[in-house]
Amino acid sequence: MHFPFFKRGLAALPLLLALAVSCGTDKKSGEGETRLDSFSAESNASFFQDVYSDVRIIPIQFDGDVLGSSLNVSLKEKEDRYILVDQVTQTVFSFDRDGKPLGRISKPGRGPGEYNQLVSCDYADGKYIVLADGGHIIEYDAQGDMLREFFLERELMDVAVVDGTPVLLVSRIDGEMEEVADRILVCDASYQPQSSFCPEGIQLFNYNSVLTPVAGEAGSFLYVEPVSEQLHKCNKEGIQHTYTVDFNGKAMPEKLRNADDFEVILNILDGEPDIFCYEKAFENENHLLLAVEHLESGSETEIAHWLVDKRDGSSRIEYMDYDGELFSFLGVPMLLTEQDEVVYVVDTEMLDAAIAAIPSLAAVKDSLPASFSGPALLVCKIK
Repeated sequence: MHFPFFKRGLAALPLLLALAVSCGTDKKSGEGETRLDSFSAESNASFFQDVYSDVRIIPIQFDGDVLGSSLNVSLKEKEDRYILVDQVTQTVFSFDRDGKPLGRISKPGRGPGEYNQLVSCDYADGKYIVLADGGHIIEYDAQGDMLREFFLERELMDVAVVDGTPVLLVSRIDGEMEEVADRILVCDASYQPQSSFCPEGIQLFNYNSVLTPVAGEAGSFLYVEPVSEQLHKCNKEGIQHTYTVDFNGKAMPEKLRNADDFEVILNILDGEPDIFCYEKAFENENHLLLAVEHLESGSETEIAHWLVDKRDGSSRIEYMDYDGELFSFLGVPMLLTEQDEVVYVVDTEMLDAAIAAIPSLAAVKDSLPASFSGPALLVCKIK
């Protein structure tokens, strides 16, 4: 089994867009803002030695299925199961907390209940809600049989079920948006919008915005907007709180907001020796966790785990080389749980190389079944 990772050099992208988002007056609940200002451009912690007190591994029993890159995999913890979406193999896997399979949806095609390109999935009340490209939403039962499907003819980036209500994230390139980028739509049971709101920010092609549940806070989710300097905590009514990420002058430059030409954008990126942005973000009661990317002349060079303690504002950050064996094993964080656990999706075939960088992982290897080789969850408890 192979679990490939790859670099997505921005200078090589066939399409690239930077857009300033302008939605008029934002709908907010007025709970305020917090600036995250403990950023470091260099590692100031070793997560496995300084941050984690316990590490365990859960083999995922996929029976031969191959996962794509960690940058194309997402993981959710919903009700009694984990939901793993792999956009490379176009498959949704669900499994219990011991890694045993509970369901599998893999229906690429053009017939009833089939999809062209898998985008996202959520799970609620025994139903899988799958989002495919072109605004195609399909509901499946626990056995993977189609219940209903909808063709919304919109460009959608994500779907989430919040307090039993579908919430859709509209793409920046949606034809109906009229110069408006991502918009959050609160819908009825047939996925028709009943209300909407639109946080402001900057969008860059190939960095997809998503809706991420806040662990332990039912009804709250993060609007994760990579390459902007803001992270919005929302509910169905609008923005609850805004976190502003202070990259100490090394965020995506302001001039990208006014650039709408492909060559101009590439020149800006190529001319900036140090740019930082966040790729993923997670929140629970005590912490914020960000996967931070370092770009050098437009290409990714490092990934970092940045853990912020909301109680006192302290933070710890560690960088890994994009071409290094440790990043090839860990990838980016996939989940922050209510119990202060950070979860990664790893390939155990790369475990020996990772042990050379983190000797404490040897105990993890000893806990694996002797014949096991394949994907697993690495669950790390925050001290």
